[in-house]
Amino acid sequence: MVYFVATPIGNLGEITSRATEVLKSADVIYCEDTRRSALLLKHIGSSAPTRSYHKFNEEQRLKEILQAAREGKNIAIVSDAGMPCVSDPGRVLVNALIEDGLEYTVVSGASAFLNAFVLSGFAAPFTFVGFLPEKKVDFLRGASRRQRKSRLSVRKVGRQESCGNKRNKQNSRKSDFFQSTFVPRTNRY
Repeated sequence: MVYFVATPIGNLGEITSRATEVLKSADVIYCEDTRRSALLLKHIGSSAPTRSYHKFNEEQRLKEILQAAREGKNIAIVSDAGMPCVSDPGRVLVNALIEDGLEYTVVSGASAFLNAFVLSGFAAPFTFVGFLPEKKVDFLRGASRRQRKSRLSVRKVGRQESCGNKRNKQNSRKSDFFQSTFVPRTNRY
């Protein structure tokens, strides 16, 4: 069985008991960054072996993960923070699991865009189009287009950077952005 496991966003204490159980009992854990995941695994007392699984080796690891799933191994997929497949590796694997008829499931937990939605004060329904680009030039280039498509955008930013509320000169509608980081915060900009 392949488990797509949500990991905490900033506060290790927010890991769910089910995620802890899956990560402790996994035969192998595929991590976006094994060094970052090692901190979480140490925190919960998991000694399961880890392997890297990121955007640069996703295709390369695919056969290996599928073979382990066919052998009945328990495989966990984790990203650095939040839910795999949202803006992290996993989509290619999910499609391959579906195509091969192999079992997989999701272990719920943290999700940056849901946290941003709750803190934004917006009314439901909402549409999540994706995370904003990390490069400032790409972020600014797409701001006008995003405002027409979605009321809520989330940007992963570093500790010293924030997006803030901005007014687009071409469009007077207010654009709301929530700062989502790997550091526990409750700030809304």
